[in-house]
Amino acid sequence: MPAVAICFLLRVADQAHDEDRDLGEDENFDARVLTAAQLATPELVWVELDASAHEIAQVTRREGTHRVLVRQDGKLVGSVSALDLCSAVSE
Repeated sequence: MPAVAICFLLRVADQAHDEDRDLGEDENFDARVLTAAQLATPELVWVELDASAHEIAQVTRREGTHRVLVRQDGKLVGSVSALDLCSAVSE
């Protein structure tokens, strides 16, 4: 899949995710008092350490997120962001 297509799909997924969590609708909205609990994505999205960039792009699109956690043997070993994917496939 071309890098431009992957980056476009990631951006579409990111916009859908943002629309689902619109915290600014309340007229009393004050970003200074938001907590991590209010901002955090409640369900973690994981891939295995040997997942390909294409597989990660598919997961981010399907799950509507722009970051996935990477695990090996059940342990967190890193994360991959949409920017990481775009950088990797565009080089």
